[in-house]
This record gives sequence, C-alpha cells and structure tokens, in this order.
Amino acid sequence: MPDRHRPHAHYSPPHGWVNDPNGLVFDGRHYHLFAQHNPHGDTWGNMSWSHAVSEDLVHWQERPVALWCDEHDMVFSGSAIVLDDGRMLAAYTSHREGRQTQSLALSEDGDVWRRFEGNPVLDLGMADFRDPKLFRVPFSRSLRMAVALPTERTVRFYASDGDLANWEQTGEFTVEGAKGIWECPDLVELAGPDGPRWMLTVSNEGGCDAYVGEFDGATFRPDRPFAQRLDHGPDFYAFQTWNHARRPGLGVAWMSNWKYAHATPTNGWRGAMTIPRELSLAVDEGTLVVTQSVAEAVLCRRTRLFDLRNADARLIGGLFGVQDLSQGAVFLEASMQLADCPSVTLNLQFGDADTVPITLEGLKGTVRLDRRRSGPAIHPEFPGVYKGPLQTREGGVDLMVVIDRCSVEVLADGGRTTLTALVFPRSDRLSVSVEAPGGTCMAKSVAVSRIEAGDGAPGRKVFDLDA
Repeated sequence: MPDRHRPHAHYSPPHGWVNDPNGLVFDGRHYHLFAQHNPHGDTWGNMSWSHAVSEDLVHWQERPVALWCDEHDMVFSGSAIVLDDGRMLAAYTSHREGRQTQSLALSEDGDVWRRFEGNPVLDLGMADFRDPKLFRVPFSRSLRMAVALPTERTVRFYASDGDLANWEQTGEFTVEGAKGIWECPDLVELAGPDGPRWMLTVSNEGGCDAYVGEFDGATFRPDRPFAQRLDHGPDFYAFQTWNHARRPGLGVAWMSNWKYAHATPTNGWRGAMTIPRELSLAVDEGTLVVTQSVAEAVLCRRTRLFDLRNADARLIGGLFGVQDLSQGAVFLEASMQLADCPSVTLNLQFGDADTVPITLEGLKGTVRLDRRRSGPAIHPEFPGVYKGPLQTREGGVDLMVVIDRCSVEVLADGGRTTLTALVFPRSDRLSVSVEAPGGTCMAKSVAVSRIEAGDGAPGRKVFDLDA
C-alpha cells in the first residue's frame, strides 16, 4: 500500500520532511502549526517553515510554505504570537554555517510573511544560539523572548517594549551539572492548585525536561533544581505550546528521534507530531508535578466503540476484537485494580507478526513499553524497551493508550507518566490481549473509541458485569 503508515489523528506533512513544531499560535478560530520543513524532499535540508491550520486539532489544512530558506540563511526553529493590532509576529533562527542569529517576520493573515527590515534583532556572534520562543507576561505590554544557548545549557530572556529592533536581556536560567544540549525552550503559565505557576521546558538528550517555578518578568526561578522528564519514550522532542490557546499548556512535540528519523519507512513524507496534549499541574507528596492529557478538542472527535465495567481485565481482548487501523486511530482507556497482581501486560498485536507489550508493574512502580517486535528494525537504534515511573493509588492505576498507524502513546497515572513511541507494524489489524500472571486484575472501567478516517459511526456497546 502506498501510504500505509500515514496517521489519522496526528499531523503529518502531505510531502517532504518535517521536524520541530514552530510558530504555534491560535488566532481565535484556527490553530496554526508551522514546522521545520524541507519542501524539496523527505530528508533534512533546505530548512523552511511549513504551515497548516486546524479548527479541531485533528483535521489539518495545508497552507503554502510560510518562510522559505534563501541563498543566505536557512530558517530554523522559532515561534509566533498575535500582536495587539492583529498581525502575527514570528521569531525564528537565521542559520548559516558557523553563525546563528534571531530574526523576525510579520504577517496579516498567517499565509503571506514579510521579513522584518531590521533583521537580525539578536546577534551574539555565536554558532549555537537558537530557537526563540515569544510569550507575554500578564499585566505587561512588553513582548518577551526566550532563546537557547545550547552548548552552555542556558536559556536567556529578552524583552521589547514595542520597538521590534531592540531587545534587552533581562535574565537567564541554567542548572548546575546539566548535561547534553538545550534546545527549543518553551515558557507558559499554568493554573496550579495554589495559584498559577510557570513551566519552562527544554529539549535535551532526545527528550524534553520540564521545570516548574516563577517567572518574575525578568528571569525564571525553579521550585527545585532538577527537572521532570515530560515523556519517557524515545519519540518526544521539541515540545511547544500554542500561544493564545483557550487552555494554556496546549502543545505538541515532534514524534521522532534524530537517531533514526531519516530511516522511517514512509512514502514521500517524513515526520509527524504527537497527539495534541494539554499540560496542567498537580500535587504529589507536596511537590508540583506536570500532568498531561489528550487535548479535549481531540477527544471530542472520537466515536465510542464499547465500554466494559467491573470485570476480569483478561476479558478486554475478546470484546476488543480486531480493529482496522486503516479506518482510524484507536483510543483505549482503562482503570484497573491490580489487587494481588504483581504485573499486568496489555499486548497490542498487529496482525500475526508484530506486538507491542505495555506492562504495568505496581510493586516495582514502573510502566514499560517494548517495541522490539513492533515491525522491521528500521535502524539499529530503533528496537528498545522504555520505562517510566508508575504510582498505584489505592491499588489502582489508570491509563490511556493512543494507537495510530505509526505510533503508540501511553498516558498513565493521570498523565503523570507518558511514553511515546513510533512503530511501523506490517499490518493494520489490531487486537489486544491482557496477561496478569500470578494474580487477578480487575477492570473497573474500560472504554475503546476511535477517530474515524472517513464517514460512518459504528454503534456503541456497553458491557457491565455488575448489572
């Protein structure tokens, strides 16, 4: 089949390469998604900004390339914001060999962009200085910008009082002993149990780290000097949030990994975004932690297939039957009581050959995703087992699993732990089996739904063994 791995519920380009999401902005009606893009091929190069818009975060309309590379610079990652006069302002990194500077562009409609005459607006004479994130601070009309100094593992903050050519440094953030390189900073204010707090994210070592703390208008100060890993899978990078979203903390990440992004077996296109997620704050043992959920706008597009309540979890497989992923993405939600069961495994079976086990280990406090048998090994670095922390609450655990044609995303423990992984199985026929060795696992509730690839809504069935 010519395009058998193209997802249904995730953004992917109609052609060419994409990586980091850029310029995420909501204009009151449309969600704009720009991205690092090669318009001329499905490998990295000719970095420009693609552009797509959506009203529901599921169905995307492709727009013309927004910012083209030229003979002088490639257009690297950045962000966008809506100005008081209704125009959009984009900030991006102008990249040439040995030098990176920050530049601006303006647009009346999001489609046609004009580069700012005063570019570059920030130039430190450095080879690694990139990924500007525009944002605002409540009760201030000044524009703010966070920019990464990757090899120094530092985020610098700048402000402009209206003169777009002039940006003054206000502060910087770093962490003693940090490793790797820092890229794609994002700063957003989230509602917390005791009032709003700021979340700063940086992409680092193939994933994304989140710090919760205070932004005083000049610089960021974390509540604690260590980060929370936003996702424990291999394919979650360059997370960014939408400016002006109705729900602050709405964002996506690039769903791939630089180790093997060039080897994914897609046809004429490469790269996709994660399912859009909403981030919020919760308290665990007196500490604020970041939680994730699938965006409400996405959940509203689902068709419910069946519910199961108060039954042995091993019955899930028989009721799940066989779902055809060519017809849409599948969402499996479960709340399970582990009781005396040391571990529970949900086996996602793709046809006869490929399997992705998801294992909940209540006693060990871990959740694992194993993609060693998820399809052909597209690269030596692709097979692997990934795990994150898992806390049982009164002996129970909840999770949501989103399965699309080339990905599996697990959100467990109220979204405190997530794992995102690409998979390239040889079949679209998806079935599920549940193993609970050495004990009994009760499913308090299970719901299976689907975002349809086309028209048609199958009837909903409800199974309640307490009835």
